[in-house]
Amino acid sequence: MKRFHLSDILEGTRGLLRSGKKAESFRGISIDSRAIKSGELFIAIKGEKFDGHSFISDSLKRGAKGVIYSEKFFLDKLIKSFSKTVFIEVNDTLKALQNIAVFYRKKTSMPLIGITGSNGKTTVKEMTDKILSRKFKTIKNPGNFNNHIGLPLSLLHLDKRHQIGVFELGMSRAGEIKGLCKIAMPTVGVITNVGLAHAENFRSIKDIAKEKAELIYSLPVSGVAIINGDDPNLVKAVSRFRGRKIFFGKAYENDVRADRIDERGLEIKFTLCIGKKKQRICLPVIGEHNVYNALAASACSYHFGVTQGEIKRGLESYKGVHLRLEVIKTPEGINILNDSYNANPLSMAKALDSFSKISAAGKKILLLGDMLELGKIALKCHRDIGVIVAKGNYDFLFTVGELAKTIALSSVREGMEKRKVKSFKNSKEVIAPLKDLLSRGDWILVKGSRGMKLDEIVNEISR
Repeated sequence: MKRFHLSDILEGTRGLLRSGKKAESFRGISIDSRAIKSGELFIAIKGEKFDGHSFISDSLKRGAKGVIYSEKFFLDKLIKSFSKTVFIEVNDTLKALQNIAVFYRKKTSMPLIGITGSNGKTTVKEMTDKILSRKFKTIKNPGNFNNHIGLPLSLLHLDKRHQIGVFELGMSRAGEIKGLCKIAMPTVGVITNVGLAHAENFRSIKDIAKEKAELIYSLPVSGVAIINGDDPNLVKAVSRFRGRKIFFGKAYENDVRADRIDERGLEIKFTLCIGKKKQRICLPVIGEHNVYNALAASACSYHFGVTQGEIKRGLESYKGVHLRLEVIKTPEGINILNDSYNANPLSMAKALDSFSKISAAGKKILLLGDMLELGKIALKCHRDIGVIVAKGNYDFLFTVGELAKTIALSSVREGMEKRKVKSFKNSKEVIAPLKDLLSRGDWILVKGSRGMKLDEIVNEISR
C-alpha cells in the first residue's frame, strides 16, 4: 500500500508543521470528512458550498492522522486537544493539494496522456484506457475527476507500477487548461473537438479552440499532439506547435481515419485506417461521433506501439459510459437512451442524430432540458435545436426548463404539430404525464445539462 510520508508532504507544500513528528506517514489523502479513513491526511478545502475547515473535528473523530489547514484559521485550541496529530499550516489548502500532486507526479517519468475537448473527453479516456490496459499498467482519473480538485486527487494514486497515465482535463474558463497541465505534466495531448460548451465565458468558438490548444502548447519538446483533423478551428489553433502532430478524422488526409462507416441498430461499424493498414471495427455503442472518439483512442494507442488487432479487441470490449447515450431497457419494455450527464449545442445535435437512426417498434419521444452556460447565445442555440427536432420524425417532444421551452416553440414554428409538444418548468412536473404516455416498444431520448437533473426522471421511469 502506498504511504504518504510527512517529509514529502512538507517539501511539496512548504507548509509549517505545527504539531506531529516528521517521521509520520499517511495511508491516504482525503478532502471529504465523511469518507476519510483511519490513518489518512485530511486537507480542508474550501468549496463552492462548504468549507472543509468546518469539518476538521469530524475528520479527527473518524481517525484522521493529520490535517492541512489554512493560516487564516486559528486552531491553537484544537491542536492542543489533539497534540499527537499532525497539523500543517499553509497559505492556501487547494494549492497545497495541487502541490502535493505535482510533487508525486515529478517522481515518475511515466508518459501521461492529457485529453480535452468540448465533447467526448470521458469516452476517449475510457476507450484509450480499455485498449492500453491490455498491454500496460495504466492509471486514469475516475469518472469526471477532471478539474482543479479532481485531477490532483487522481494523480495521488500514482505509483511505480504505472506505465501510462490517461487523464481527461476539463475547463469552463480561460486559463484552466494551462493550470491543469502544470499539475499533470502531459507528454501526449489529445483534443477531441471544439463546440460551444461554456460559451458564456468566451467570446467565440475560436477563443474556445485557443484555450483547448493550451494543452498542446504545454507539451514538452518531445511531446505528441493528437488532433481532430476534421475540425478547422482546432487545426488552426495548434498550427504553431512544432512537435509531432497526429491527425484523426474521416477525411482522407488524416493520419488515422475511418472509412466505410455503417451505423445500424445499437452498434456502429467502420474501417480503421492507419497508413496502409486497415482493420474492420464493430463498436458496441451508438452514434457516429463515437467513431471520432474511437479514432482518437486508436491514435493514442498506436503511438504507444499497440497493433491494430489489439486496438480492435480493446474497442470492441468497450461498453460505454454511464449517462452518455446509455441504453436502458425497463421491465415494461420501454427503451431509454440516457444522455443526461450534460449538454451543449454540439452534443445535443449529435445525440439527436444518433436517436434519429434508431428504429422503434413504438413511439419515439424526446425529453430535452436546458443547455446551460451559453450566455448571450443561449436562446439562439436552443432555437437551432428546435429546427433540428422539427426535421426529425418524432412522435412527441417534452422540454424541461425555461431555455428548453425555446426548443419547443422553435420546433412548432418549424412545422412540428403543436399537440405533440409539451413544456414543463422542472423535472418533477414531467414525470407523471411522461409515465402516462410511455408504453411497451417506445424509445425516449433524455438529454440536458447536468443542472436540470434529468437523470432523476430516468430513475423514475426505469423502475
